Amino acid sequence: IGAILLALLSSKLLGPRLSKSMFVDFVGHPENLTPSAVEGYWTPLPEGATRTVRYFAHDIQTLADHFPRYQAALKRLDIPAMLICGKSDQALDCEVMTGQFARDLNIPNEHIHIFEDAKHFLWEDYPHDIAHLIAGFAK
Repeated sequence: IGAILLALLSSKLLGPRLSKSMFVDFVGHPENLTPSAVEGYWTPLPEGATRTVRYFAHDIQTLADHFPRYQAALKRLDIPAMLICGKSDQALDCEVMTGQFARDLNIPNEHIHIFEDAKHFLWEDYPHDIAHLIAGFAK
């Protein structure tokens, strides 16, 4: 994040509005992105979390590129797992990632949940459905 953009995002007057316009690309149903949710995403920015966010955003492709390194460890895990993803996610390829993780973690089809019109912040698109899935899986 450039210094000017960071300064604007850190502004209490402009920051939340700019944050919402940025986060809209990560949700399939922007009407669900409430002011309190935007504030929750925005608050860490002026409080110093930008280095972590910047590193993660820069490194997301590297993580995907190095996924094969983690496959051996994932295959050794013998734990229950569930996959939930948004098919319209522009940050991660849901179909590719789901296939890889499902195979490596031996996840049965009934524990794979793909939300067709959800994006990267799918918990904002379908908060009740996601909570229901997680609560049911945790039982």
